Amino acid sequence: MNKNIESLTLNSGAIKNKAYNNYKKSNRESFQSIFNKVMMDNEEKTSTNNSDTSERTNISNVSDTEGLHQYYEDQLEHKSDMAVERLASFFGIGKELMKAVLKSLHINPEDLVDPSKKDEIIKAIIKKFGLAKDRSEALSELIKEF
Repeated sequence: MNKNIESLTLNSGAIKNKAYNNYKKSNRESFQSIFNKVMMDNEEKTSTNNSDTSERTNISNVSDTEGLHQYYEDQLEHKSDMAVERLASFFGIGKELMKAVLKSLHINPEDLVDPSKKDEIIKAIIKKFGLAKDRSEALSELIKEF
């Protein structure tokens, strides 16, 4: 996911230019049609840089804003679920127990994939488990990978 986010962030200027150029050439095509063209072009570029093909999807099937919103909510839920699972594995506990620990720390599982909250989460978990320096560093690296 981080690779996709970085790719999308780096290419955002190019994406905006392509969207504008597509609009000018489109004879006033719908925004959805233009969006799908830009996303498909970007998806092709991202797929050459990303070896994990399971994260690539065809967004052209999304026909409305609500559907697109639901798509991204589902992706966020899936990624946060995977992050909880990896975190549970790190501590050698079950996923449901890890969710309970996060809840006791007032951490929403979706926060695990939010870059702005990672440092706070790392500190809270290290404090909760009283981790030694080497385990703290390993935890920090793991969470930054989400």
